Amino acid sequence: MNRSMNRSMIGPALAALVVLLAACDTGDGKTLKDTVVPTTIPPPDTTPLDSVALDSVAIDGELDGAIGVVPDSSAETSALPVVPTEVATGPMEVIGPWQDGAPIDQLYTCDGEDISPPLSWQAVPDAAVELALVVFDDDSGTPTDPAVLWVLAGFNPELISLTEGEVPASAIEATNSAGEVGWTGPCPSTGSGSHDYRFKLHALAQQVELGDGVPVSEVLPYLEDLTIAAAELIGTYER
Repeated sequence: MNRSMNRSMIGPALAALVVLLAACDTGDGKTLKDTVVPTTIPPPDTTPLDSVALDSVAIDGELDGAIGVVPDSSAETSALPVVPTEVATGPMEVIGPWQDGAPIDQLYTCDGEDISPPLSWQAVPDAAVELALVVFDDDSGTPTDPAVLWVLAGFNPELISLTEGEVPASAIEATNSAGEVGWTGPCPSTGSGSHDYRFKLHALAQQVELGDGVPVSEVLPYLEDLTIAAAELIGTYER
């Protein structure tokens, strides 16, 4: 290399050195450490992020922590009791203050206050238009024509009970076997033993077109013709 070429190279090299020293001067008498400039740039990381494949997400919620899985609130068990919506069905039934076939309280007889007993019933057919109640003394009269203590007819099928001595406003009362209009309580002959008193509830297909005081002999066949369902309760009494 000749001398002229060496001089031409020295000039630029000194200038570059001055610029480098100036860049490292902080002005407080200190110099910054040399910055290490990488000679190569690493390639970008193309490794895919961890993810849950769509076909691995359980629809039924087995992967609870999976991104994008919305819990199914309908699968949670309710703490409220399930109320059944079906209406109980069964045969029509009459319920009194005594068990079927058990003695009748003296209160409701000729030896007591002689008032009609409280009664209730259930499972009246939807097709019933009116109700009727007939009370028989099966041990008086004849087997085919027992004595009748009470005929109450023409009351609303939406009623579910009668209180002591109650006669619904819309009802009619027939003349019973004792010749009385209304209730005549059990009053068997002394020493005649226990009598069975049968309370028969009729569900009727149409309105009763009768008035108060109609003879029992006329009303009983009429009620039987209109009856679509019936239920009975037996009570006993003796003196």
